[in-house]
Amino acid sequence: MVYFRIAFGSIMLWETWRFVRNDWVGYFFSGKEFYFTYWPFDFLHPWPQEWMYVHLVLMGIFASFIILGFCYRISATAFFLMITYLFLLEQARYLNHLYLVCLLSFLMIFLPANRYFSLDVLLRPSIKSITVPAWSLWLLRFQIAVPMFFGGIAKLNSDWLHGEPLRAWLSVRTDFPLLGQFFANETVVWVMVYGSLLVDLLFIFYMLNRRTRVFGLIVVLAFHFMNARLFDIGIFPWFMIAATLVFFAPDWPVRVLKDVKLRHNYRLPALVLGLVVGFLVGGFLPERFDLVHALIGGLGVAVAAYHLDEPFLKSARAEETNGVSESPPRASWLNRMAKIGCRSIGAVGWASGFDTVEAPGNPRIGALDRRRA
Repeated sequence: MVYFRIAFGSIMLWETWRFVRNDWVGYFFSGKEFYFTYWPFDFLHPWPQEWMYVHLVLMGIFASFIILGFCYRISATAFFLMITYLFLLEQARYLNHLYLVCLLSFLMIFLPANRYFSLDVLLRPSIKSITVPAWSLWLLRFQIAVPMFFGGIAKLNSDWLHGEPLRAWLSVRTDFPLLGQFFANETVVWVMVYGSLLVDLLFIFYMLNRRTRVFGLIVVLAFHFMNARLFDIGIFPWFMIAATLVFFAPDWPVRVLKDVKLRHNYRLPALVLGLVVGFLVGGFLPERFDLVHALIGGLGVAVAAYHLDEPFLKSARAEETNGVSESPPRASWLNRMAKIGCRSIGAVGWASGFDTVEAPGNPRIGALDRRRA
């Protein structure tokens, strides 16, 4: 929940900056005599141009307060009202990702995302808690899954199932790095048509299953990276990459920090390699470099690389507790294969100069490692 609060606030701060940088206020919300407003919000009209910029500055301030967890309820409420106001001004500028932001901004008012690692906790220690009600996490996951699932529903029409308009879109994007030369191939078109349909429709199912989750994230990353290059759809691909990470076990940020601190023998090299690869892909795959693209790409790929062994673990419960079993279960052949692969990654990390430290109390290491420690 803390991770999502910081990620959401950061991306909203970036979106506010995009409004200013691209002068969307001057282009869309000033000097016009008529706006296609939403019923029953026809009474809403843009502020005078200079006040619209004040509006954006205040939005940025409240987004920053959400990141810091400062006056969280007030900040989340104010940000929801201000971003929804911009959304309701003009139907002709409808963006589904902006509608999603409005919905999530509303939910953020009620989510207890400021109970840990926030300025509110420093000011009021009595609200500090390392747990949140389960409904808050599942409500968040539900809202993130909705646009993916209904994206699949929307593709169940005659045009899409016959390859259009994706075939036409791909035919003019042959400049796509490496893959563009194949976009005129019918087999590639059909794979992408039905592949994207399945990515959307099955999203909730493969992200909720521990054994398919990391592979699903890899597919989602590829899906959103391609969308970011092929289509001009703003923050949506990057926002969804960051948001999809809430489907992993709630303690994954803590485990990542712990394994970084302990210089885990194969998870740390995997994390660093994923960070570098994601930074390069996220930064340079879109048509122009943006540091935010690179950082979110690095985050997504790093988390995927960190969890590569998750499908092969005997029990997810053991991963989410701090205790160590006295007699660890015998490894299945899948576990043994995973261990061999992870040892290989660890060898590469060792050769690269990583100093590894094993900890007797770390439940994520095997029995042999515990004896060595």
